[in-house]
Amino acid sequence: MKLLLALQVILAALATAQDDDVAISCIRTLPGSISLTAVSAISTAKLPPVRLMSTGKANVSSLVVCSDCGLPAPTWTLSGGVLRAGTTEAAYYNLFVEPNTSPSFGRSGFIPPPQFPIYCAVPAVAGSRKGYLALRGTTKDFYTCDNLIPTFAPTDRKDVFWKVDPNNATYPR
Repeated sequence: MKLLLALQVILAALATAQDDDVAISCIRTLPGSISLTAVSAISTAKLPPVRLMSTGKANVSSLVVCSDCGLPAPTWTLSGGVLRAGTTEAAYYNLFVEPNTSPSFGRSGFIPPPQFPIYCAVPAVAGSRKGYLALRGTTKDFYTCDNLIPTFAPTDRKDVFWKVDPNNATYPR
């Protein structure tokens, strides 16, 4: 089952900083940390928190929505279009995202990972501390899909995907 998802950004302070080359409605740098929560774009149902979950590849995690799986809800920052997640164990940087895949994050080590400035925040209304996360300029292409391997993950886990092809009969990866 696919559910259209909006990733809501709640700012620690009013968002006024932005890059010159980005439209006024899409802010690539936000002051301080942000809170990232999932909200359904088609219902008022409350969703569990956004977390990072290991993909099974070394030092790579992807976005999931669940109450008790993966890494605890991280501290998020957005700087120059790069989305970072800080957990108690490490920092994670967003990786390049292709359609029909999950937004993934690489764990930083001694050598910083490549930077992919593909994220920005769109304010819900002018001057608001609430907005939505955009990937490559759009906020409307995030989806959650039921996790099909419940033996390895809690049954309430939903995997977050970007630009899912509705005609694709297979589980997106």
